[in-house]
Amino acid sequence: MNKILIVDASESDHRLMSGLLVKHGYEPIAVDAMEAAKQEVAKLSPGAVIVTAMKFRGGTAREKFLEP
Repeated sequence: MNKILIVDASESDHRLMSGLLVKHGYEPIAVDAMEAAKQEVAKLSPGAVIVTAMKFRGGTAREKFLEP
């Protein structure tokens, strides 16, 4: 099963997206904080990340995940 990381502070958004993803054969991993997201990203294969908000406290998704 393909794992997808959901990074969003909203619990209701986690539930909604997780439900939709499970129905389509994915294994969602939902986290609400950047540190938890970084730890989960390190466990996933490349290209397996969905970011639901592009701007986070402390920076953007691009800064946190894509730039060295």
